[in-house]
Amino acid sequence: MTHISPFELRNKPQLVSRSHPLFLISNNPDLYQQFDLTTPPSDIFVLNRLSFNKENSPIQTKLFLKENKNVFVQGVFTNNGTRADYSDLYNLLQDGAAGFILETDEGKIVQGAIEIIHVFENEQL
Repeated sequence: MTHISPFELRNKPQLVSRSHPLFLISNNPDLYQQFDLTTPPSDIFVLNRLSFNKENSPIQTKLFLKENKNVFVQGVFTNNGTRADYSDLYNLLQDGAAGFILETDEGKIVQGAIEIIHVFENEQL
């Protein structure tokens, strides 16, 4: 397995995790090419965190991921991509999320998500 430094990752944004895939829903067509991402396939199982009420979302999501495998999580990020959003993404990886569907037009949010996934995967070695 190849380890990628944060410097290398910033210079190669197209390096997207293959063990925890990231899909994109965006009105910005340049993001798909810039980060080598696609829209989510129709045959994956998606859990939209926004379907839970805000107070119970973390525990309900964790329980759902514990009971179900190969679940992709949607609705992780707010419009700005806060530190709490990135922390949630990392915690969802720990809870067993198979991957993520980002809904954003911001390249910095996509880049941040890719970096968090790589940090998680490198810590698992």
